[in-house]
Amino acid sequence: MKYQDGEKVSGDGGYVERMCKLRKEANDAGAAIDDKSFKTTLLDSFPESWDSVVSTLYA
Repeated sequence: MKYQDGEKVSGDGGYVERMCKLRKEANDAGAAIDDKSFKTTLLDSFPESWDSVVSTLYA
């Protein structure tokens, strides 16, 4: 899943919440997605137009 520019980022039904829900479902099904892996996957799913924000969050 990749974030699309203009899509709602957070809040009810937002991209981040949907990604968290998918992580929980995967972990409930037996996956072991830790916080670091999830953060990396989430941040890498944003397009280049978000690079300045993403690079700040990686710091």
